[in-house]
Amino acid sequence: MMQQMKSQRVIDKIAEKTGLCDVTRTDDLKKATEDYYFLRENINKLLLCLKEHQKSMNLVRNTRLKVALQMQVLAEGTPLSECVISRKMEQSVPQKEGNVHKNTGHKSNKSYVEIVDTLDQRSMVLIDKFRLYVVEYTLEWKKILKNRVTQSLASFEKNRLEYDHYQRKVSVSIGFLIQNLFSEIKFDM
Repeated sequence: MMQQMKSQRVIDKIAEKTGLCDVTRTDDLKKATEDYYFLRENINKLLLCLKEHQKSMNLVRNTRLKVALQMQVLAEGTPLSECVISRKMEQSVPQKEGNVHKNTGHKSNKSYVEIVDTLDQRSMVLIDKFRLYVVEYTLEWKKILKNRVTQSLASFEKNRLEYDHYQRKVSVSIGFLIQNLFSEIKFDM
């Protein structure tokens, strides 16, 4: 009985000194896994916010166009039609610097509908760029991150389990060796 206790303590000491413990799952791995799931959750939340923002930008654009069209309907046949209804840009002799078009040097007389139309074209481009460069990039980043990290974590877990398997085999073999060694050596007490 005394001999078995001594041999078990020796096995425990050897396992402790050589690092042949049964647990290889470290706190760092747990922390990394938790951080990954936290990051993935936040990327999903970010994507939801970005898509919602894109929808709201489209909604503002559509609302602006509806207002311009309704203003055009309202202004038809009234003196207001001169500044609201779409017409070609008139070119006249340059006047004060504040009213002069920078590129042509001519006075700019755009109607409200023309201004809204120009703004709409620019906003369409900006909304498309937002979708392409922000939303799509974030989606791509999420996919790459998911694939790489998930594969790495799975590979690491497989290797860890294999390592634990062989580590247990070595520990058992060392235990048998030590037990056999102690059984052959007689202690005088």
